[in-house]
Amino acid sequence: MIPISDVIQFFDLNYLIKKGIPKVDYHMHTQFSDGIGSIQEYLQSAENKGLTSFAITDHVWKTSYWLDDYFNEIDMVRESSSTKIFSGVEAKQININGEIDLDSKYTSKLDLVLGAVHALPTDIDYLFLDPKKLSPIEILEVETESIIGLIRNKQVKIIAHPFIMYKKYVDAPVPNEAIEKVVNCAVKNNVAIELNGKYSLPDIDFLKLALQRGAKLSFGSDAHKPSDIGKIPYFYVEQILEDLN
Repeated sequence: MIPISDVIQFFDLNYLIKKGIPKVDYHMHTQFSDGIGSIQEYLQSAENKGLTSFAITDHVWKTSYWLDDYFNEIDMVRESSSTKIFSGVEAKQININGEIDLDSKYTSKLDLVLGAVHALPTDIDYLFLDPKKLSPIEILEVETESIIGLIRNKQVKIIAHPFIMYKKYVDAPVPNEAIEKVVNCAVKNNVAIELNGKYSLPDIDFLKLALQRGAKLSFGSDAHKPSDIGKIPYFYVEQILEDLN
């Protein structure tokens, strides 16, 4: 597989004001992991919905044995379409320092890696905290540190569904102080923040602050079947652009 990452683009406020919201989707899962449908079926759905580019980003683990077949299939599907297809994975964090569940030998074959917090990590690989035993502030502190660790990981280009654990276990707006820490780190490290369709994360206030600070956005449906491609809460960004104008 030859990555085409030189043409992948994320979107800051200046881009969105001048050119509008792009028809892209950089987060989806096929039958290679926990999704339904082949890469070819995802391409067909993307074309039907008028996407200009999209990324296949199946869940991956260091033990994933199927990655060579995955890359080969993406290459074959690329040859049949003018729509840009990026090769990606979603890799979960395995410790609070930002290391991810991806064998580094595959990084050079990927256009993008989504870094994701799926549990609250510790400094020991694969040892996670029980959020039900933590206070809201402890959950916030651990997840904030975890996201910052992912941002500093040079393999990661996108932070997927930021503060998903806080939403699940606290279900309150993320405090501005935590947002500021994450956004400032993302800007400094040129890592995009995802607007995630499946979980409607982050919220409008988070997105607005991120865009005002110069962060770049990525758009991802987190689709697990072809028909869900492109299901992203674009109205969040539309509202922000309207407010700022």
